[in-house]
Amino acid sequence: PEMTQLEQFFFGAARPCAADTPPMAPGVRVNAGGGDLVGKDGRLWQSDRYFAGGQTYVGAGVVGNSEDDELYLSERYGAFSYEVPVSNGCYQIELHFAEIYWAEPNKRLFDVAIEGETVLQNYDIFAAAGGQYRAVVERQQAEVADGTLNIVFQPVVENAKVSAVAVMPLGCVEPPVGYSVYLPLVLRG
Repeated sequence: PEMTQLEQFFFGAARPCAADTPPMAPGVRVNAGGGDLVGKDGRLWQSDRYFAGGQTYVGAGVVGNSEDDELYLSERYGAFSYEVPVSNGCYQIELHFAEIYWAEPNKRLFDVAIEGETVLQNYDIFAAAGGQYRAVVERQQAEVADGTLNIVFQPVVENAKVSAVAVMPLGCVEPPVGYSVYLPLVLRG
């Protein structure tokens, strides 16, 4: 069985985050611009939430590099952000993309900042994925100190867009708010 965040806090959660620390489950998964979706792996992608700004679009077609076409056919686009409520700690962020509009590179370029740091600059989904209707996932890590993971999408050429966002805690997340911590004191005489 998997350890809870509280158990991880007590029994070996690493601090600070090491770059090679594997993510813990379950995390938060958001289907940008779409409704609830259960992936082929059985994991739930929740309907679009935690966003500010932007518009949504749902297309049609077959998406390469993915077993979950529907996940990549919905999107949030424009100038927008996600503000995901999380416990303080380190997270792996997965940004899922597929270019379902433009049929050539350099037609859509945008920047992505996570927790105030630009992690993707002049990002071109078409170029990164190797073509139109091909899925690509960009993974980043960030530490949250204020209870909110901030992800900002800023257009450079045309609209920024994302198909899905996954936020998974790494091994250094603080215990959830509302838990009291009691440590036994053992005295040896």
